[in-house]
Amino acid sequence: MSPAWELESSEEFERTFRRCRKRHEASCDAALTRLQHFHVRWLNNPHLAPGFHLPGWVHPEGKGVLAVDQGTKGNLAAIRLYLYLDHPSRRIWLLRTGDKQSQYADIAYCHGWVERFKSGHGHAHD
Repeated sequence: MSPAWELESSEEFERTFRRCRKRHEASCDAALTRLQHFHVRWLNNPHLAPGFHLPGWVHPEGKGVLAVDQGTKGNLAAIRLYLYLDHPSRRIWLLRTGDKQSQYADIAYCHGWVERFKSGHGHAHD
């Protein structure tokens, strides 16, 4: 059995999540709940084979970046939690949180983060 996936959050994630949660508390909490479900029920589920299909609320954003949305319950703001799965270390890197207005900037930031990470500069340049 493979070791469990572990969550690791970047400083940028912590900063953007706090800021976003001040404006959209229920939406951020809903997205965080979905992230926890993805972590436990998909990534750490021994019954799912590698290469499983992502749940509909996890969106690929290119370069290995994934976005977890808040869902459709009630009148929630469109929030995304951006992450990167580092398969060799089985780490889920939480990169950034944003709403629809910041979506393009959030994805560009995450793509840059992944490029730095893969080049060996890690997350030191958050």
